[in-house]
Amino acid sequence: MNNKKSKKNISDITADDLTLDEKVSLLAGDNVWYTKAIERLGIRALTLRDGPHGIRDGSPALSYPNLCLLACGWDREAMFKIGQYLGDDAAVHGVDVLLAPGVNIKRTPTGGRNFEYFSEDPFLTGALAQEFVKGVQSRGVAACVKHFVCNDRENGRYSHNVNVDKKTLREVYAKPFEIVIKNAEPKCVMSAYNFVNGHFACSNNELKTLLEKDFGFNGVVVSDWGGTDKRTGFLASMGDLEMPGSDKKTHADVIRDIASGKLPIEKVNESVNKILKLISFCSCEKHPPLKKDVSRIAAESIVLLKNKGLLPFKRDLKLAVVGSAAKECVFCGGGCAEVFGNEYASVKEEIEKTFKNATCFDEPSEEFKKYDAVIVFLREKTSSEGFDRENIDIDCKILEEAYRYNKNIVTVLINGSVVKTEEIEKYSSAIIESYYAGQTAGKALSLVLSGE
Repeated sequence: MNNKKSKKNISDITADDLTLDEKVSLLAGDNVWYTKAIERLGIRALTLRDGPHGIRDGSPALSYPNLCLLACGWDREAMFKIGQYLGDDAAVHGVDVLLAPGVNIKRTPTGGRNFEYFSEDPFLTGALAQEFVKGVQSRGVAACVKHFVCNDRENGRYSHNVNVDKKTLREVYAKPFEIVIKNAEPKCVMSAYNFVNGHFACSNNELKTLLEKDFGFNGVVVSDWGGTDKRTGFLASMGDLEMPGSDKKTHADVIRDIASGKLPIEKVNESVNKILKLISFCSCEKHPPLKKDVSRIAAESIVLLKNKGLLPFKRDLKLAVVGSAAKECVFCGGGCAEVFGNEYASVKEEIEKTFKNATCFDEPSEEFKKYDAVIVFLREKTSSEGFDRENIDIDCKILEEAYRYNKNIVTVLINGSVVKTEEIEKYSSAIIESYYAGQTAGKALSLVLSGE
């Protein structure tokens, strides 16, 4: 170890150049979204930000179609493009590490965070997520794949213990991580809050073996925010970077544990070198942003569940539009993946641009009898991080009322996960599953309704 002043190139700096205090500082965040800088050596701080559906940093940002919708396209090329677009946005916002994608399995239809995940199927999840990661990292931004592993419910996520046999763990819940790691080489993986087989996921030696030896991951393992039990246990196991960081006492405890041998200095040096390598990658020159065509990708992902010859609509048809969601501009799930958008055109406005004889109603009306068809928007209660849904019901009252006046009904679903469709099917000639399409919802739905 030496105390020479800053080397010119971050790629030349190794753990040997840092003091013990500097090493321990580098392994924890400085605050919620930033790592610690080591000014003596010219090591800059990294900026980490959510998320999979746009850059969530409090400033205007494009709100992308949620992964629950994009996965319906089964389109690797489109997913790579979305990754590129998000990588570009991250670079513009000064973000080094994009905390995405989430590749947890949709184990239950009531999972609050299902909108943020790809699929129930581990292969489809992995195949699409690897393209997302490749796209993000092709723009000089690191992707952080999350949450390793079995973080498939929100209720009790900090204390829930997942008991799972090795075969199921390997072939279902960890399979997407394996596919992404082996095919896209993500720079980071985020650990999960929950327990797996009786041990915290973030300091679980069974998972460490799976991640490092079986999957060959050699990047940075980042804790979920506030998701470590004991910092030494996290670092001694598979952890490298604790976020959002710890207080001075914890810092001193780690140094003490290194001195006692409880935390091997070799593991500390290994983690430091991984973080230095990550900083080097994120410090590369960025590309000029690509031109985006997000609405088209969203439209091609939207699913037509039913159509009794009603769609596509001709542009001169007289259409009634009803449902409070039609007046909204952005559809996305809640929590760390929620992005409110940077351009605001409501679904109603986009439909009226496409269909000149479209009229929006506040509620079903006898006037519907004068229209060729009615577009009814049904929205579930918002899916969100932090809690699971109580059921998979969706309120169909407005649909039933509209059907009284006009039998040519197109129902558009706005939802983050599975909903019951028996009543919807009964009253609809066509059903469109649009999930959460971000700020592209209106234009994407207009493309689908018109058959373009």
